[in-house]
Amino acid sequence: MLSVASIAGFAGALDLSMLFVAYPAISDAFPATPPALLSWVVTIYSLVLASLLIPSGRLADRLGRRRMFLVGTAVFGFGALASGLAPGPVWLIAARAGQAVGGALILPASMGVLLSEFPASRRGTAIGTWGGVGGIATVAGPAIGSALLAAGGWRWVLLVNVPLAAVAFFGGARVFRESVDADARVGDLAGSAILMVAVAAMALSITQGPERGWTDPVVLEAAFVAVLAAAALVRRSSRQDDPVLDLDLLADPLFRASNLVAFTFSTAFFAMFFGLVVFATEVWDAPHSRAGLYVIPAQVTAATLSFAGGKLADRVGHRRVMVPGALSFAAGSLLLLVGVGGRDTFGTWVVALVLMGAGIGTVFPSFQSGAVHAVASTKFGIAAATTQTNSRIAGTLGVAVAVALVGGATTGDPADFDLLWLFLAGLAVVSAIASWRVDTRATTPGRAPAIP
Repeated sequence: MLSVASIAGFAGALDLSMLFVAYPAISDAFPATPPALLSWVVTIYSLVLASLLIPSGRLADRLGRRRMFLVGTAVFGFGALASGLAPGPVWLIAARAGQAVGGALILPASMGVLLSEFPASRRGTAIGTWGGVGGIATVAGPAIGSALLAAGGWRWVLLVNVPLAAVAFFGGARVFRESVDADARVGDLAGSAILMVAVAAMALSITQGPERGWTDPVVLEAAFVAVLAAAALVRRSSRQDDPVLDLDLLADPLFRASNLVAFTFSTAFFAMFFGLVVFATEVWDAPHSRAGLYVIPAQVTAATLSFAGGKLADRVGHRRVMVPGALSFAAGSLLLLVGVGGRDTFGTWVVALVLMGAGIGTVFPSFQSGAVHAVASTKFGIAAATTQTNSRIAGTLGVAVAVALVGGATTGDPADFDLLWLFLAGLAVVSAIASWRVDTRATTPGRAPAIP
């Protein structure tokens, strides 16, 4: 059961991280397409996924987590197939949007299945494994994408998710048991629509800002719409019996602290990826098909620690795992700042990425399990979806900030990346401070949940 859910999570997380490496090859394949349009190949997936995660969590709770998992894997697989066979950029963007709908259904449904099957004393292990596999996929994506690019081109990068989705679909059909909240309702559909507008407008403003300029009317108008929609959503959610955004979750201090970590650490995480690949290509002149290989030290370290991180959090509490992990990430970022320059500093680069990988492997799975530690089983789906949405929105922001800081770094000067490394270190320190509040030792497994 855990392996099937992890395969689905692996496929979803792998997709976006691989695309960072494949994007230059896609751009070369459609030279007549304006960059502003082609950038939606990457943007549309994050935008749709972030917009639909919370409504998908509601659907999983109401209609059945197993059912939504199977629907999601099928939609995701067909979307990947359509993307890989796309004859042109518009078809490719549309197929990516459809694939993101499947991804949005998979994430909360798979986590909800696991949370309903595992007792409180083992949920940290289960979610740590599930989240750790997703973290490994994100870290490994650039390296896997580089290998697929070298072997068969950018279409292989997109088509690799088809067999993964098939394995997850048939595995889920065989081993998952249905779990549903019989009293749950589909929820506030108008609130869902407002949420989609808020997230989509914010993502549009963030991703288009570096290209158009932050004072461009489109960017400013999108940001204004996002703020208005978010305010309307909070007001509506406070007055609904079954809101799409469950404000009662914020009454749980573990949920609040874990989601602050999810936001700050995910922002740093995705910004790190963009920055490392650009550094390798612009400072060390690595070809695009090999740039992803430079993140292997972080990949191996995260893979080694992520599975043990969940078990350790169950044993000693999340705080004792997350605080050292976030500080390790900060130390690696500062080492990039002070110790990495020309190719002769590659050894220092490896040490820095090992430190950052240690943070990824411990913090990423832990904030996901910490967020639902005191949540009732009937709200697993919405709690998981809220945390995932938070993380995805933060990732979009992280990439946008990285683009703004180093997207134009073409001089080959390592100093062009100093602000980015400082940005990563600062976010990691904030994550460590917030992690201090994720003290799960103060709760007793199996007790009545804080959020009924």
